[in-house]
Amino acid sequence: MHRMVLPTARAGALVLSCLVLLGSRAIRADDFLPPRELRIFSESEIHSARITPATNGAKPLLVVFSWSSSNGSQEVWRTELSNAVMPIGAWISDDGQSVVTADNWNRMGYGDDVIAIYDKRGQVARYSLEEAAPPIRTESKLVRTLAVRKGYGEKFYDTPLGRFWRDNSIEFFHELNGQVHFCLWLDWDNRWLAFQMKDGRIVEVTQDESEQLKAEGRSRVVKKARVGLGSLAEVDFLGRLGIEEDRALVMPWLNDSEFRTSDSQYLSADQRMLTFYFTATSDKREAANRVLTYWGRTNSFYSILYGTSLPHRFLGTLKCVAVLPTVPTRYQGGLVLYLIPESISSNDWRSVRPEHYLIADFNRPFVRPFRPDLMQDGKLSQYLDVEIRGVTPGRYHLRAIWAKSLDYAKSKFDKVVYEPRTGDYESATGPTVSIEKGGLSKDVRIDCNHLVNRQGTPNAAKAPQSGAHGGNDRTTGVKAKAVR
Repeated sequence: MHRMVLPTARAGALVLSCLVLLGSRAIRADDFLPPRELRIFSESEIHSARITPATNGAKPLLVVFSWSSSNGSQEVWRTELSNAVMPIGAWISDDGQSVVTADNWNRMGYGDDVIAIYDKRGQVARYSLEEAAPPIRTESKLVRTLAVRKGYGEKFYDTPLGRFWRDNSIEFFHELNGQVHFCLWLDWDNRWLAFQMKDGRIVEVTQDESEQLKAEGRSRVVKKARVGLGSLAEVDFLGRLGIEEDRALVMPWLNDSEFRTSDSQYLSADQRMLTFYFTATSDKREAANRVLTYWGRTNSFYSILYGTSLPHRFLGTLKCVAVLPTVPTRYQGGLVLYLIPESISSNDWRSVRPEHYLIADFNRPFVRPFRPDLMQDGKLSQYLDVEIRGVTPGRYHLRAIWAKSLDYAKSKFDKVVYEPRTGDYESATGPTVSIEKGGLSKDVRIDCNHLVNRQGTPNAAKAPQSGAHGGNDRTTGVKAKAVR
């Protein structure tokens, strides 16, 4: 694959928690940061290009360089781009003769240059998304016009700021019929787009050429996978091809150890209590579960239906209630929950970074509840519903820490393993749980009510009794319905 260095344009953990597993993309944001210079490299890295954003009325500028050991880096050609600000993605051919740009800053998927092709003559061709990849390919002009008006439906993620049409796409330059083409895999339409570099025109890809490009794409992904698959697009592409020997390349994602925590708001069954539900997931584990479940099958109905909530086939899920000594208020740190393998002594749990964990920020749940007529801050409870999805089957000790003394806004738990401090609360002896493949462990309770003193010796605090929070016993899995 061609190496590309992209400017940062993400809105952080909040955006990820909302958009996770909708695909791996160069830009994912509901609030774009100011544009920055973009550097791209050819496959051999002999050629490179620099794209600078538009400034003071001047158009974005593309400058192509060639590198040699004798002369170093030398400018080869330059041209202005048609983007209002700058493109989001770009690729350069290995001979340095062509550059392809994609999308517009702050307007992904919109505009007349969603795909634009350049060489030393300037812009060779440009296309809107509807021109490059119509929603429905048909010979009928009437049907095609109606399809464009209707839009792309649920084929890819669509927001007022952008259409993420390159979800799970892979791109490379390849020679077809003696001509260099820029080839882009449209995952949502299960087909290739091919642009001829000589004149920029779109070339219809035959069935034989499609198979050739799939083989080329697989070869590139497999080659890269020798040091580890790096994107959801690569994993998804291999899953669509469904070649049995490639399963081994995806399986390591089931052991990913990077979890993120999101929160949801729920009403109790009696409609009286608004609570928050914390869920920890690994993006890679969720992706591997989906891809391996539907290996070789495209556009699976169940994959579309469940999305990121697809039931686990290879892993398990833990649902738990963490009981605190008091109701947390804003700026009182967060909850840390660890699953420690049974083979590791409870006294040695800090010596090994836990593979599964949940880190809940008590600041975030105080966002406005999802009711237009209720605009005050939300509230937490002594009984916190938590869930860790995608757990490797096995037996685990649970350990919980209320990091009450932590200045959460500044440190944000820089390290996964958190050492309890004076004023924190922790669990003394947590329960042992068994996680089964495809299973759900629920009705689990862990009491996080032992105060940590200066010497690190826990002092028991009085734990709330079941039912002391409004009549609902949180340890029995009371049914709730989602507000959002």
